[in-house]
Amino acid sequence: MYPEWSMDAPKEIWDAIPWEQPDEQLIESVCKELLKKDIKLCPTIVLYDQMRLAEHYWTTTHEVVHHMENSDYLFKHWPQAVQAKQGQVTFGTQTKMIQKIAYIYYKMGGTVVTGTDTPAGNYTYPGFALHRELQLFIDAGFTPLEALQQATINAAKALKVADLGDIKEGFTADLLVLDENPLSDIKNTMKIDRIVKDGNLYTIPELLENIPTEQEINDYMNELIKTFEEQGLNAGN
Repeated sequence: MYPEWSMDAPKEIWDAIPWEQPDEQLIESVCKELLKKDIKLCPTIVLYDQMRLAEHYWTTTHEVVHHMENSDYLFKHWPQAVQAKQGQVTFGTQTKMIQKIAYIYYKMGGTVVTGTDTPAGNYTYPGFALHRELQLFIDAGFTPLEALQQATINAAKALKVADLGDIKEGFTADLLVLDENPLSDIKNTMKIDRIVKDGNLYTIPELLENIPTEQEINDYMNELIKTFEEQGLNAGN
């Protein structure tokens, strides 16, 4: 759309682009080319929006997020990233443009799926960044049902995996049992009563109790690295 622009472009190039009032005709012209090649878009809107918000980043009082923010070993780079405000906000300037591209491409028949790039950027909480992504899809123009489909059945189709994304016998699925209907308010996806994972039913406290310690994580990673190194040596022999 803007050939002179890149992430490293000088400020005057960034300032010349109408980020807050995207050119819909120009977007449609590019989307037509994407459709010809059946491109799949994963806009990761939350990544950009959290940077746009900088120190005012989106968060929630949910107990899972509270646990993350009080864990010594999780995502120590986020506070430092927020302090580098100018670069973060510049990167986040793209948010509305990306939302518009995603929605127009979807309405033109293109494939658009949810994603987060967690833990990149600022406070892209694993799991809960996806809940925020759904909210930003709604803000872009998607209906609650459309947003949920992009995170489930349409995401599975994009991956070309036949037994994911739907609730059917023989399908692989982790399920959220919610207290309220997300079609009425997409924020209800965070009102979780139970979780079904690997065929087992859990409450959130039960899941939090089973989170590995920092030492267990390090031991696992070291063992994984050792396994790959041994496989590499064996392949070389």
